[in-house]
Amino acid sequence: MEFVEFIVKKIRNTDFDDGYIVQQILCDVNQLTPKTAKRYVTEFSPSKLGRLGCLGLRKLAIIKRDHPEIWNQWLQEYEQMKHGKQGVIADEDLQEAKEQDIAFQHLKKAVELVGINKVELWLQKFKQDS
Repeated sequence: MEFVEFIVKKIRNTDFDDGYIVQQILCDVNQLTPKTAKRYVTEFSPSKLGRLGCLGLRKLAIIKRDHPEIWNQWLQEYEQMKHGKQGVIADEDLQEAKEQDIAFQHLKKAVELVGINKVELWLQKFKQDS
């Protein structure tokens, strides 16, 4: 699990969730990369992130600034989860999960655009061609 995904799960349905923050964070991460987004929150001020147009990351930086104890707790929990009983999460596993998520999002969008029946036909044809 990427750091940003972990943080989004921590924020959902808490006092920090203003109804927009999760979508804004995900939008910012899609424009950057999860690694770059984490670096921006760590290194840049909320005002600089606002000037860059990263509204979700700006809100994370505000949480980091105004609630350092919560932010540090989240960092510790993430590191424990990442290096916990299951051992270190392999980069390959993270990449595979990310690719599967991207494929799922594309499939979901295709279903929204043309309907499930058309997508099923495409998948059957693809399976035959493979």
